[in-house]
Amino acid sequence: MTYDPDDEPRYEEATRAGIAGLEAYRARLVALAARTVRVTSTDRQVTVTVTWGGRVTEVRIHSGALRGYSSTRLGDVVTRTVRTAQERARAEYETEARRLMPAEPPSID
Repeated sequence: MTYDPDDEPRYEEATRAGIAGLEAYRARLVALAARTVRVTSTDRQVTVTVTWGGRVTEVRIHSGALRGYSSTRLGDVVTRTVRTAQERARAEYETEARRLMPAEPPSID
């Protein structure tokens, strides 16, 4: 395909449409990153909430954990639960982000 100055308006429109599409996709990704996932430890003593973007928003520790765990054990359970929550959030985010992505880029023809 050779350059033709008469095609310039079409190229500009395609560029604007592409930029608008990317901005809309970015806005959807930002909204996805704000969703949350909650994970509870296997012993039900620790519950962690994280955003799909990976930010920890809440850690709840059952009073039984404070009495029954050493500080090292409690730290391990909290850390493991946070990691599990972040991994789950990332997987959900990536799955949904792929679903939102257009199958093919728009054509300029």
